[in-house]
Amino acid sequence: MSIEEYKAGLGRWVRNSARPGILRHDGMELKTRGKSFKSVTMHYFGKDPENPSGRKIEFQEVPAKEMDFGYDFDNPTKKFSLADDEIDVLRKFMNGMFADEGYYVRTDSKDLAKVLAERLQPGADGEAALAELLESIGGDEDLVRAVAKSSQAGHLAGLIDQERRRSALEELERLARAPRTSEGEFQKLIQDNPWVFGGRYVGVTQRRSLTVLDQLDVPLINTDGSIHIVELKTACIPRLFKMHRNHWIVGNDVHEAVSQAENYLHQLDTHAANIKMTLKLEVQRAFATIVVGHIEHCSAEGLTEEDASLALRIYNSHLSRVRVITYDQLITNAKNAMTLGISGAGDGV
Repeated sequence: MSIEEYKAGLGRWVRNSARPGILRHDGMELKTRGKSFKSVTMHYFGKDPENPSGRKIEFQEVPAKEMDFGYDFDNPTKKFSLADDEIDVLRKFMNGMFADEGYYVRTDSKDLAKVLAERLQPGADGEAALAELLESIGGDEDLVRAVAKSSQAGHLAGLIDQERRRSALEELERLARAPRTSEGEFQKLIQDNPWVFGGRYVGVTQRRSLTVLDQLDVPLINTDGSIHIVELKTACIPRLFKMHRNHWIVGNDVHEAVSQAENYLHQLDTHAANIKMTLKLEVQRAFATIVVGHIEHCSAEGLTEEDASLALRIYNSHLSRVRVITYDQLITNAKNAMTLGISGAGDGV
């Protein structure tokens, strides 16, 4: 860079490229030069200059050289880029096309956009119109066909599924915090949302009585055909933990629940051959998760969340086919899994 270029005003450039697959670079400085150099460059890719197959816009800020005039382009202070559809979003935002707060879903299908525009005419109650639209999707062949052709169909389905899971977690958290929630209320919610225990489960068995003596709360079917027993207890257990000789240990409710689950597993082992023959279920590899208590309902003085977690980790480390988890841990795991995009929370603590 010459001293004349360094002192000049805003620069604009168009540079063709000799590299295969790269057509040209269009750039523009964004501020008059001073202690930093800010620019934006649009890169065009493909073989046809009139119809590029790809685009990338790049923003960068470069510091001035400390010992010389000019800028240190080899060491930019900040740099980020947008590609293809992301560029369109930025352009439309700058043009004021996203005027209202909310969430916008892009579709690359004109048919889908047309059908949605017809169904969602402005009215007094936009939410009611949207609800009516979603309820009518199954019987609307035009809309189903348009959605199916769109590459965004999977994205839309994912958003709907994520919202359903978020609502289910909110309800589970409400039930767990309420002092009088029954085991049956937990059971109904968990049966409809087995994903909270992990993405490896393909459903819930239609029969809860796999043996003559016992009725299981939520028997989940693993992807390999094995059974995972979920035993649900109430969340409001004041003496879930207690101090014993300078250490926190689990209370009697936990011991009783574990014994109950162990008896279930013993019965399944005893009748494994008959269950496999009649119900086509593999129960010799069955294991159990007990969901019991909530840290907010514990009345033990001085108990912290870390104390409770450690006590459960120590307790679980000595169990084989049974695992204990509290409702607050289950909810936290499921929320973390959703945030990270994982299909379920698992049953670890």
